[in-house]
Amino acid sequence: VVFKTEIVKRYKNGTDATRDFLEIEKFLHYLPVDERLHLILDKENFKALVELSEEILPYVIADSAKDYTILDFLSNALEFGEIKIENEHVIELNLCNLDLSKFPKSVLKFKSLKVLNLRNNKLKELPREIGHLKSLNELWLNNNKIVNLPDSVCKLENLEKLWISKNKLKRLPANLGELLMLRKLNLSRNSLEILPESVCKLKKLERIILYDNHLSELPECLFELKSLTYINLRRNNFKRYLEALEKIENIGSKIKIDIDFGKEN
Repeated sequence: VVFKTEIVKRYKNGTDATRDFLEIEKFLHYLPVDERLHLILDKENFKALVELSEEILPYVIADSAKDYTILDFLSNALEFGEIKIENEHVIELNLCNLDLSKFPKSVLKFKSLKVLNLRNNKLKELPREIGHLKSLNELWLNNNKIVNLPDSVCKLENLEKLWISKNKLKRLPANLGELLMLRKLNLSRNSLEILPESVCKLKKLERIILYDNHLSELPECLFELKSLTYINLRRNNFKRYLEALEKIENIGSKIKIDIDFGKEN
């Protein structure tokens, strides 16, 4: 008990270097998980994490052969790096492979969240409030059942990576170009027939993957983006788009274009 009390005391009263040492050397692992989280999180983030656990737990239990508690979930999440914490705030959440059918609303309370991974679930939609996560740098939504993205996703002003391959997207928000910091965009394996013209406002875009959609044409200004170095257009419907595609060949070697002229068998 004295040993644990001393750990808490040194963490609370110590310098940043002391706290880093206690975390790196795993002294905090001697504390019960709830006490540990109380120590390293502010009140709002601690409360939000408990609420998130309550939302997630039914899915974890359904996929587990043993009984799980909230503390079990939090302990495992910390142990395997599914939750990352910095300066008393949750900055990364890995919620993939949980068969989630609904977006966990408590996620929206993590205002300092930088990375959100929701791959390999069963989500059909995102809440309009997703745009409130202003600190988000990376959003991973691969392999869900999302049909539409809310326009508010374009309010994620710091988003650099958006991975939403293997969903059921038929359209993209018209204001997609508001994602001014976006560098990497993966839209492969959806049902897109057209890209909004605003994609040409993505001045920092480096890579865009459009593999396996229903596209037959593209905004020509897309190929004028100075930061763009790679675009994958395979498995689309470009047979009637040859004239524009011939222009692409004359752009030069700056952009690597991966393309076939029509759907592959």
